Amino acid sequence: MPQGRFASPDDIAQAVAFLADPAKSGFVNGETLSVDGGWYADGSWQALRLSARARLVH
Repeated sequence: MPQGRFASPDDIAQAVAFLADPAKSGFVNGETLSVDGGWYADGSWQALRLSARARLVH
């Protein structure tokens, strides 16, 4: 489900910290961790951009 916002540096840092901690990510291998707020599920930057713009207007 799209989050409706762009990632913050902290969002990316938390994903990196998860992967760097073998106690938390020890069984994760051969995968791509998408830190995109659901963009891939939504399929377009257009929808995210328009929803962000709508929130700024209101």
